[in-house]
Amino acid sequence: MQKLFLPMLLVFTFVTQSNAQQRLFDQPVQLKSCNITIEANPFIATTIIEMEFYNSKDREVEAYQAFKLNRGQVITDFYLELDGKYREGSIEERWKARQAYNSIVGKRIDPAILQMNGQDNYSLNIYPVAAKSSRKIKFTITQMMVEENLKLSYTLPLDFKSITENFSLNVKISRPASIPNANPGLLAGELFSMNNEEASVFLRQNNVMLNRPISFSISQFTNKPQFCINKRG
Repeated sequence: MQKLFLPMLLVFTFVTQSNAQQRLFDQPVQLKSCNITIEANPFIATTIIEMEFYNSKDREVEAYQAFKLNRGQVITDFYLELDGKYREGSIEERWKARQAYNSIVGKRIDPAILQMNGQDNYSLNIYPVAAKSSRKIKFTITQMMVEENLKLSYTLPLDFKSITENFSLNVKISRPASIPNANPGLLAGELFSMNNEEASVFLRQNNVMLNRPISFSISQFTNKPQFCINKRG
């Protein structure tokens, strides 16, 4: 079975913490920074999301964040930052990953767990997030472009409740049949530029509420075949 279809991602690292105070579980935290990179072609889109979560409380917490993806969007890897470096997680069955996560939390070792809770619903737990401090995670989403009404479309739902201090979005589309259109959402009003058969748009904002989708579409032509070439190595 390919890892794309397994229901849970788990990452854990091995650094012992010495503070033994009572823990606060499942605490909402601020999405302090968010960097999103989208690379697409006429068939597949790959999205890399880096998030920094900030704990504004005066004691350490277990951070909790729920979010949704659209049908067909699959999380293919997951990383937790430790000492400035990202450590890759492993994919496990739900019961096995939850058991390991709970065991690690009890031993004061840094874990994070990202799990699917039913169709297209996900939850993220990170422990610990120290008082007035933040932790970073990164994950990748892979999907097919959605074809409808002679258009290829991409939509990433976002629904975060806190103000994000720093947000950046970088979209690159290889060999589109036409200049992409920005749909309603965070890209509304933005224009794609074309350079060497690649369309791109870059967006940077401060103190923004990420509660609107990232969405764009590409018009297709019925009298032309669609193809895509990727170079590797």
